[in-house]
Amino acid sequence: MTYNNILDPIKCKDCKNSAYCFLRKSPMQKYPESTQDFFVFLLNNAFYFNPAKNRWHADFQKILDSIIADYDSQRNFIQENRKSFLSIDAQRDSDKQLIRNMFKQFIDVAAKATEKSAPADSIAFDGVGLVLASDYLEAVHKTLSMFKKYNEITNTDNSVCGQFSQTFTGTL
Repeated sequence: MTYNNILDPIKCKDCKNSAYCFLRKSPMQKYPESTQDFFVFLLNNAFYFNPAKNRWHADFQKILDSIIADYDSQRNFIQENRKSFLSIDAQRDSDKQLIRNMFKQFIDVAAKATEKSAPADSIAFDGVGLVLASDYLEAVHKTLSMFKKYNEITNTDNSVCGQFSQTFTGTL
């Protein structure tokens, strides 16, 4: 099914990101207008473009908060997470926790996918995971992962940092 593309030239003309907008290159008409509205809102509120570096930056906490707020605005449940024994409020809380966990898993996948090709980006994704960590053990794991990747970047001659190898002998 094809939908109306809400990114018409008249609306985009006034947008601060129109010169760099990655959504203009996306096949927006494949998605319902409500989904398009969500991404346009997200682009204007959680992303910013740095022209000096020619790079987009994102506030992952705002993205997660926006996803949860969008879920709250709907009065649906996530069918895959449906538990008949829960009250409506408890089910919605369970769904929100599922959204948070899935978002963190996506961040973990991005960190792993960029580990070799873009280690600095991988460290940044682990940093996002650290900020979103739900418990102490998860935060420690993210921190150690960041140290390990940083050590690999800075010790290109394959010498191992003695302090790091003495304090942590397991695998990440």
